[in-house]
Amino acid sequence: MDAKFKRMDAQVLEFPDETFDLVISRNLIWNLDDPKAAYREWLRVLKPERKLMIFDGQPLPVPV
Repeated sequence: MDAKFKRMDAQVLEFPDETFDLVISRNLIWNLDDPKAAYREWLRVLKPERKLMIFDGQPLPVPV
């Protein structure tokens, strides 16, 4: 498999509609200003009947 990495705003993706078979997000949602915008973008760039995988969690507070 040939993979390429691009850096961009997850809330405003620079890909055409229905580009990908799979979108994966890991430890990102809680860092975004507008998580709903990211979900909309991820679903937009997915081909019909494909997969969106979210692996996320809230970080534990750091003791002071």
